[in-house]
Amino acid sequence: MNWPRSLKPLSKLCATTKRKGLLPETARTAGNFRVYGPAHLERLRFIRNCRALDMSHGEIHTLLGLADRPSEGCGAINAVFDQHIAHVDERIRELSYLKEQLAALRQRCQTESAVDACGIFAGAWPPWKPALSQSAIPTWVEWQYRKNHLCKTNDLHRIAHRTFTGHWPGELVVPGKPGEKAPETAPIDRSALIRPHSPSEGRADAPVVIVEFFDPACETCRTFYPMVKRLMAEHPGRIRLVMRYAPFHKGSDKVVAVLAAAHRQGKFWPALEALFSNQSDWASNHTAKADLTWKYLDGLGINMEQLAIDLTAPDLKQAIAQDLNDANTLGVAQTPEYFVNGRPLPSFGFEQLRQLVGDELVKTR
Repeated sequence: MNWPRSLKPLSKLCATTKRKGLLPETARTAGNFRVYGPAHLERLRFIRNCRALDMSHGEIHTLLGLADRPSEGCGAINAVFDQHIAHVDERIRELSYLKEQLAALRQRCQTESAVDACGIFAGAWPPWKPALSQSAIPTWVEWQYRKNHLCKTNDLHRIAHRTFTGHWPGELVVPGKPGEKAPETAPIDRSALIRPHSPSEGRADAPVVIVEFFDPACETCRTFYPMVKRLMAEHPGRIRLVMRYAPFHKGSDKVVAVLAAAHRQGKFWPALEALFSNQSDWASNHTAKADLTWKYLDGLGINMEQLAIDLTAPDLKQAIAQDLNDANTLGVAQTPEYFVNGRPLPSFGFEQLRQLVGDELVKTR
């Protein structure tokens, strides 16, 4: 089809939308060319306007489906836009965080100097040139793994901080001469690690205590949970696991409240495992839907009427708020985040957790 010049931008959009299934089938000429009519043009303009708002093809597909059912209510349209606004808010936070890191990096170079003496290069290797520093490569690999395989905004913040600044959130950064090694981490506030309301499993006198800040809607938390339990089983009686709430995902605070209420009935662990097992049903697109979790609590011996009452208890809300405050005090910006006998992981990963636990077990022999 020969498009008029004014419609050239739509011609490129047409090819993409056809592949994505956003355009209905068209008639064809004897020469096998597609024939587009006014209805197609109107649909393309609608799609173009949606793309101008940076909507995904999935969101556009939903809106087009609703447009084909004009007599239905518009609540679903509002839901699509509410979800998209939430995604935009999330990206704004990402960009704001990135701006802070870039500004901090820029502050490292205040005077003109040789490239090899530049404060920016000395403070943090550029992430687009990982070969600049051999010592930087593990961080680069770590960043790529988190970005490509775990892909959670809150999960990336801590590693983004290290990537751009050269240290982890909460670490003590001591100015010194080039080549001087600064302390690895600042002393942490141990009172912020465990609270009386924190669910725990394992002997109270276990020589190694793992404190985990988790979000029930976090896929990585779900993945690591059985791995941590197996690690405990490998060292019976020697590891205690303490769980702290860090509801970073949208809607997770309500799911955490359900777990906290279940904890009051001694059912935290079976409730947690039930929710992790069915996480994909009640959490999607970084959003948790607490109302969908209740059916997975059936059969666990939980008094659901009492659970509903406990959800409104002021001290339950205070306990969750305390966990979030402690997470902030300890520099927790991702989930899962682990502390082993008060020591944070040197870098993220289950093997790093296993190594740190092993080191602490050796100390206690």
